[in-house]
Amino acid sequence: MMAEQNVVVLKPVYYDDFKCIADQCTYSCCQDWNIEIEEAVYAKYQMLPAISPDCFYKQGSSVYIQNRQDGRCPFLNENGLCSLILQYDETILSRTCTLFPRTYVKRADGIEASISNSCPALLEMLLKLPAPLSFVLEENLVPEVVYGCCEEEWIPVRDQMIDLIQIRGVPLWKRLFASYQFANKIETDGEHREHYVKNYTDPNYLNALFQMLDTMTLPLEPRLQLLSRLFLHINGKSQHYLGYKRYIQALLTTAESPDWDTWIAQWGKLREILNEYHAFFENFCVNNIFRDGAVRREQYGLLHKSIAVILEVAMIDFTLFLYWLHKGQPLTEKEVIEIACYYARIIEHNSKNFYEFITELRNEGLLSEADLLLLLG
Repeated sequence: MMAEQNVVVLKPVYYDDFKCIADQCTYSCCQDWNIEIEEAVYAKYQMLPAISPDCFYKQGSSVYIQNRQDGRCPFLNENGLCSLILQYDETILSRTCTLFPRTYVKRADGIEASISNSCPALLEMLLKLPAPLSFVLEENLVPEVVYGCCEEEWIPVRDQMIDLIQIRGVPLWKRLFASYQFANKIETDGEHREHYVKNYTDPNYLNALFQMLDTMTLPLEPRLQLLSRLFLHINGKSQHYLGYKRYIQALLTTAESPDWDTWIAQWGKLREILNEYHAFFENFCVNNIFRDGAVRREQYGLLHKSIAVILEVAMIDFTLFLYWLHKGQPLTEKEVIEIACYYARIIEHNSKNFYEFITELRNEGLLSEADLLLLLG
């Protein structure tokens, strides 16, 4: 069994109620990803004759589970259950398989615990929770193994980004834009950090910003053109995902040959439909930023994280729009959850490649502040 420690844990209010739904999951975490396993676990598997060597592959010094051609883990049986657990027990699993979708991150005063947006069971919980998403501080037993460390100086910045997204009485797109602006100013002009913190905690400053956004008329056709371009580019890298095969593949003809007049006429109707998911999208964004927003990585920081959150929401919205046009029927909660889950997987769990992609687009003159405002407005 994985060793545990008793520490102070900051966690979302839903955390203790989360349970894996195992064979009831329609988008299992046992597919689409290449799971790295520890050397000790691999050595243990090599000693078990029932486990074929073909179930693994090496890349450099790392060992991964070799998925089948359909993207499913070789140990996932036809009933949607792990054959390793059934044949042995949970102690045989790798660290990733044991902990996922939970994440534990160290900070000076304890641990932050969260759950990934790429789990449909978690998204179903977020769909039912009111906004704003709240957090609790308690003493709990958690695994001694954690995935990373928060950089202490970035925790207040991350928390302020969440506070901006959770402002009441303001459309979500404005709050996301304010959160991005704040992260952008902090990362690109850190010398004046205190000034920006003061501004973005000042209700008068924020009210003026939101009122300024009200005066802007954002053209719809260029927005849809940008969404379509990003949709084709992002999904062009993700054909092997189940979500791509289940939803995106059927939408390619529509996306590649847009009927701009129909799109412009119908866009507002979808916005009305998505209003009932307003709290879900807010909680989705907050959960994403909380999960690893303060975990500083060499290739990206909070600015890239804020851009990724905007892209994620924009792509979910646009895909639901295309799917709604294609299907010609109201969206179901299951469709909303699975499309959101798909983008969480290709964006939040393909971080290195995705942030390189964001950098590439920004270098090409895309994803400027004006572009991000166009995507959201």
